[in-house]
Amino acid sequence: MKNILFLSMTLFLFCELTNGQDMLVRKEGDTIRCTVTKIDSNMIYFKMKYKNQPVYVTLERNQISDLIVPVLPDDPTRMM
Repeated sequence: MKNILFLSMTLFLFCELTNGQDMLVRKEGDTIRCTVTKIDSNMIYFKMKYKNQPVYVTLERNQISDLIVPVLPDDPTRMM
């Protein structure tokens, strides 16, 4: 029974850690935890949760000072 509980908790934690959360840092200093969906020459498109609902947002690239995108070595879909 303890082994099943341990395995379940380990899988849950692994799934949470590999969720692919990106982080945008705005020039004003605030950070936004999100999932970046698209970047073009002027805009950054991303999805975030607000009140447990997905919200799709765009920001101009000149409003962003830093973009942190975690990339897992075995994840070919996330390219920098």
